[in-house]
Amino acid sequence: YKNFVQKIFTRWGQPVFESVNRNFWDGTDWNGNKAPAGNYVYQIEVFENTGKKHVFNGNVNLIR
Repeated sequence: YKNFVQKIFTRWGQPVFESVNRNFWDGTDWNGNKAPAGNYVYQIEVFENTGKKHVFNGNVNLIR
């Protein structure tokens, strides 16, 4: 792949995290505070060298 974008949202659609490198979400919010336990939505967009885009969506449960 050429690059990717990883996004995490609350179940109400509010963005919590975004990254374009290999650092995955560590359960913190934009300010570095621990996000509350609960269900979050992820979206990962992967871009091939040819420019083709693949989108993966799903849920993750944050347990504290």
